[in-house]
Amino acid sequence: MEPRTLVIAELHLGKPLIRDRKLSEQEIIQTFGRIRSLINEYNSKEVLILGDVKEQIGLPPKPVQRKIRHGFESILNHTDRVKIIKGNHDGRIEDFLDIEGISFAYKEERRVGSQKVVLFHGHKFFPVNTYDIAITAHIHPAANISSDTLAVPIVKTWAIFDLIHQKGEAKWVILPAFSPWITGVSLNTLPKNDIKRLMPFKGKNEIEIKRLELLYTDLTPLVERSFSLL
Repeated sequence: MEPRTLVIAELHLGKPLIRDRKLSEQEIIQTFGRIRSLINEYNSKEVLILGDVKEQIGLPPKPVQRKIRHGFESILNHTDRVKIIKGNHDGRIEDFLDIEGISFAYKEERRVGSQKVVLFHGHKFFPVNTYDIAITAHIHPAANISSDTLAVPIVKTWAIFDLIHQKGEAKWVILPAFSPWITGVSLNTLPKNDIKRLMPFKGKNEIEIKRLELLYTDLTPLVERSFSLL
C-alpha cells in the first residue's frame, strides 16, 4: 500500500478532567491507541491534526501534559512525522510538545493531482477562491436523525459543501470530531444563513452554498441538501 497522510481533528484531550481525572487519562490513552491503529491500517507516514488537540485553552494540568506528550511519542514510533495545525484550544501547546518529529502551523497547502488544497482549523479566516478544496474542522459537523425509534438523535458526520465564489467553485470539507465526547452542530437542520455565518472564509458574504452532503464517520452517505442560489 502506498504511504498516506492521516488527517484528523478535534481530539480535545483532557475533556473529561472536570469530572474524573482517571477517566481523562484513560481517554487520552485510548485516543492515541485509535490513532496508532489508523496509522498502521493505512500505512500513514504522516499525521496531520487540524487543531484542538487539547481541551484546555491554555496549559492543561501537568499530568495531562505528560499523558499527551507520551501519546505523541508513542505514535511517532509508528509514523515519520506529525504536523499540528493549531486551533483555538491549542494555546501554548508547543510548551510541552517540543518533540522531534512534531511541527506546528496555522494552515497547510497541498496538491492532490491537479487540485490545490488548503487545510486549516477554521477559527481563523482564509480565502477560499484561490483553492479547489478547503478542509477544516472547528464546527463539529453532525446530523439530526431523530425519530420515534432512535435513542440517539444526533450523530457526528463529515460535511461536504459545494460552494460558488466570484472566481468559480470550490469544495469545503469539514472533518468530524475525533473525540468520543463530542457530537456537534446539526447542519441538516441549520438555516442557510446560519451556516454562512459559520464559514471560515474571507469575503464569505460573496460566497454561495450550492449543496451540502453529510456522511457518517465511515463515509456512508446520510443526508443531502440543495440550496437555492440568489
